[in-house]
Amino acid sequence: MAPTTPAGPAPATIDSLVSGLAAQPPISLTYQEVVAAAMSAGISDTQSVILAAISSVETSRNCLAVSGRNAGGTRAWGAFAVTLPDAQVVDAGWMVPTQNAIQAKAQLASGGLKSWPSYASGAYLAAMPQAQMASAQVTLQLRGGNPNGWPTGDVNGQLQKIAMPDELRGQLAGVALQWQAGVALVPTVGT
Repeated sequence: MAPTTPAGPAPATIDSLVSGLAAQPPISLTYQEVVAAAMSAGISDTQSVILAAISSVETSRNCLAVSGRNAGGTRAWGAFAVTLPDAQVVDAGWMVPTQNAIQAKAQLASGGLKSWPSYASGAYLAAMPQAQMASAQVTLQLRGGNPNGWPTGDVNGQLQKIAMPDELRGQLAGVALQWQAGVALVPTVGT
């Protein structure tokens, strides 16, 4: 009888990494952080408000949100619920609100707002009042508290500070490192 070799740990898969994320506590953004992240990506004020409402409905504004696979085999990733194939999530950028917003901008350019299910169904409308209030608060912050003032200084830098406060950076750092380490063990991703 030939000796048997003990089986090592099962190779990591994106599915196993996603399951691990589900065990993490959510890292949810405020409406203001979502609006600021979208604006910092160059998304219009109006679409930033709509995306904040979509984010609330589809992901509860959770940076770690990952949907199940859709009919096309892709999933929605991050607070902005951006549809990406697994091979495009080899880095943890989708977790970072400002980077996920850049991905949302690309999705807007290719498929428009109707590429988000809650927009197509109208479900996002339930969160519009909170998103509109958040936009007004972000705009007021950019104007230095003066409702009639003009934004001054490095507006994009200010938006990024609103979107990514230090506490959020700290929360995301550990999870992002775990994701990166796990993806490195997935044999077929990115090849």
